[in-house]
Amino acid sequence: MVINARRWLLVSGCWTLAGLAAAQGCALLAGVEDGELSSTTSGGAGAATPTGGSGGAAGAGAQGAAGTGGVGGTTSTGGTGGTGGSGAAAGGSTGGTGGGTGSGTPTGTSPTDPYYDAVMADGPIAYFRLAESGGTICQNEISGSSITATYPTSGATRAVTGIRPENSAIRFDANTAQLSVFGGLDFPGDVPFTVEAWIKIEDASSTGRFFDHCDSPPLHGTWLGSYNGKVRTETWLNGTHIFYTMSQADFPENTFLHIVFKHVAGDRDYLYVNGSEGEGSRLAAGDRAEVTAVFTWSGFVGVLDEFAVYDKALSTPRIAAHLVAQAQ
Repeated sequence: MVINARRWLLVSGCWTLAGLAAAQGCALLAGVEDGELSSTTSGGAGAATPTGGSGGAAGAGAQGAAGTGGVGGTTSTGGTGGTGGSGAAAGGSTGGTGGGTGSGTPTGTSPTDPYYDAVMADGPIAYFRLAESGGTICQNEISGSSITATYPTSGATRAVTGIRPENSAIRFDANTAQLSVFGGLDFPGDVPFTVEAWIKIEDASSTGRFFDHCDSPPLHGTWLGSYNGKVRTETWLNGTHIFYTMSQADFPENTFLHIVFKHVAGDRDYLYVNGSEGEGSRLAAGDRAEVTAVFTWSGFVGVLDEFAVYDKALSTPRIAAHLVAQAQ
């Protein structure tokens, strides 16, 4: 709205008659000559004073109160504060400052998991976190993998505390419970591979084979389990013992063990327990042949977690990197 200067006396008269108790509308007109009044949608009107209105109040933030900004919703930044209102008349003070940017914590996103990232960086062909609380199918984190796994139908407890705080595990309540794995675990010939998992043995006296992938008779395949208090693996070819590995130290009860079992092409099998390489050797000529039996985790009372399979032999530095990631 534009006020012509020729109407000043009329406005001034209105001011004189009204005194200092004039209505706000006249007070606003009294301070403008050929000027235009404006305001923002978020600022308030100026207060009535002889010299023009004060700036409007700060606008509201997009997600929070003016002045501090909104608390973050699903992003890490809060809502931006609204713009302050302009002065309502000539001589009026500058409008108020809008609210600042919020600093809310992100929500709706998963926490980072360094261990998961370390495993995935090494390209497993199967990765089972074993966190399902119901159902019979173990989720394979590797899309399109031919390797599948099913939970025991009895003798096990699901969704127990695992090695990772953000992920649960499975507990074998009896050494007869079996988690079965199908497809892609034969690795016949001199083919490199790695099997990795975390195991917590609660009763060492009840243990046998932690995993079993053997036909018999004659004994043919590979198993990993306990032997005189140590972790041991054996590989057999039609009744002939061709490879063995064994941990350097006895395994403790009620403590998670990081188990890595691998075969290096042109060499032999290797075993790592909590990053420490065990002993091992080739005992006879020959390489692995196809096994018809199902690969099973069984034979112990305790917890199994973070089971992964690779079609390569993980290097010692990468095995160590997984342990470092788990500690983060």
